[in-house]
Amino acid sequence: MTRKELHFIIKKYLSGKATPEELNLLEKFEQFSENKISNRVFDSEREKNKVRNAISENIQKSIQNKPAGQMLYAIAASIVILVSISVSYFLTTSDRHEAPLITFITKETQWGQKATITLSDGSVVKLNSGSKITFPEKFTDSIRTVTLEGEAFFEVAKNRDKPFVITSSHVTTTVLGTSFNVEAYSDEQNIKITLATGKVNIDAEGKNSILLPSDQFIFNKINKKVAVQKVDVQRYLEWKDEILRFENETLGAAAKKLEKWYNITIVFENTNLMECTFTGIFKNERLQTILEHIAYVKQNIDYEFISERNIILKGRCTN
Repeated sequence: MTRKELHFIIKKYLSGKATPEELNLLEKFEQFSENKISNRVFDSEREKNKVRNAISENIQKSIQNKPAGQMLYAIAASIVILVSISVSYFLTTSDRHEAPLITFITKETQWGQKATITLSDGSVVKLNSGSKITFPEKFTDSIRTVTLEGEAFFEVAKNRDKPFVITSSHVTTTVLGTSFNVEAYSDEQNIKITLATGKVNIDAEGKNSILLPSDQFIFNKINKKVAVQKVDVQRYLEWKDEILRFENETLGAAAKKLEKWYNITIVFENTNLMECTFTGIFKNERLQTILEHIAYVKQNIDYEFISERNIILKGRCTN
């Protein structure tokens, strides 16, 4: 993408006509710009301050003579212009006059799907169902940055000179080369990072933690609390080998997993059923096999397909 194309999208944004895809692209450029400034891509502090001063002046001009109700919009517009200024500035210095802007790629899985992605540095990402990852086509920066929504297992290619950074909601994970799992679904209360090998540094809204193998980091998005505990790592990595594990798990929690795994909807005839617990381990099994297992071990519970992707669990729980 060229600077001309970026300016065109910015104009659409300011007129309120930008598409969701274009808004997403501007967000990624903003992150890219911030990373550039914080990691000293400019040749000197003088160059960096020049960009910052231009940004400040732009914001001041934008909010002058505007009603209070338009103030936030003016500042937001200036931030977008900041992206254009800063990205264009470092691209047009040091003999980079014709360099194109970096290209970002987004890979997304629907519920019931999984994907394996190899990044330009050789790092491998296994993306779980209902997840999305955004990354540059090539890592040309002093850091390797990706953003994640959902769950993924990372096997990061080692490079001591270029840290690998994963941004997921409220949490930023930084590594040099290691393997770990990140679970950051938007509809889940907790973000979980489970380390298999190596060492990672985690920043959760200013709260820092360093993980060693078998450590699991948990950040509660509601109360902002952080916890680190030792776990059996393999239990949290089994999904990438098509294994579903339920250990004394409530049907309510199990239903959420099954909905994501098979892209279905499960409803309960009565809420009492949601607290009923069961145990089972399944490898690459059909949905109906798991439902049959539940009906077998819980003989007062049955299931019915209302349609191809809609199931009702009925009966009563006798735990």
